[in-house]
Amino acid sequence: PPVYETVGSIVADRQGRLWLASTAHGLGRIDDPQAAVPAIRWYGKADGLSSDTAWMIVEDLSGDLFVGTGRGVDRFDLAKDRFTHYSADDGVPRGEVWGGLRDRSGRIWLATTDGVARFDARTDDRHFQPVTVITAIRVAGMPLPTRADGAQRVDGFTVQPGDRRLEIDFVSPGAQTADGLRYQHQLAGVDRDWTTTDARTVALAGAAPGNYRFLVRAVFADGTVTDPAAVEFTVLAPVWQRRWF
Repeated sequence: PPVYETVGSIVADRQGRLWLASTAHGLGRIDDPQAAVPAIRWYGKADGLSSDTAWMIVEDLSGDLFVGTGRGVDRFDLAKDRFTHYSADDGVPRGEVWGGLRDRSGRIWLATTDGVARFDARTDDRHFQPVTVITAIRVAGMPLPTRADGAQRVDGFTVQPGDRRLEIDFVSPGAQTADGLRYQHQLAGVDRDWTTTDARTVALAGAAPGNYRFLVRAVFADGTVTDPAAVEFTVLAPVWQRRWF
């Protein structure tokens, strides 16, 4: 029977080679893209790739390639011609890997059908780092505009004197309760300690007029703690309490 193949990603590396992610043949390399008939060197399971189904490719600052496959994520060390496989135990969300990019700081972000993972190649930690993001904010029951995929920082909004109830939703995409997932939050400068919760929503009410910074982070049974997501906001005083009045 015929084999139907999709090339989901094409990446040109710093040496001018082309890399292909194929759903039938795995990872392909073209050393001379200018050739009349370019030759393709394929890497599959026999070469150490975890699956012959590859969906996407991202090159990190070191020149290594991250390959999203049908079985997770592989890192290809070109200098050593070696693959390293990352699984859910390393922080990769379960599910199929559909997208990836490298941000301006050099971090690798991967999007799967079950969540998002981040890899920081600037550190010695070779694991993917879970993240915590803000997914929704409601003031007096009315939602504020937020990113559909969540944001690690939200600021610049005010709470009117009569709208003291503030609700903040958050999540660590792809994290599982089986990993011992819990959340911790605090109002910086107000709360002395972090408050631990299993919920993904915190309601704040009755805050005095002033500027506030709400922080929330995910913690796991193995001791991993995400960088805090932050929400900065201002609670306005009633008119009769303002200095000009």
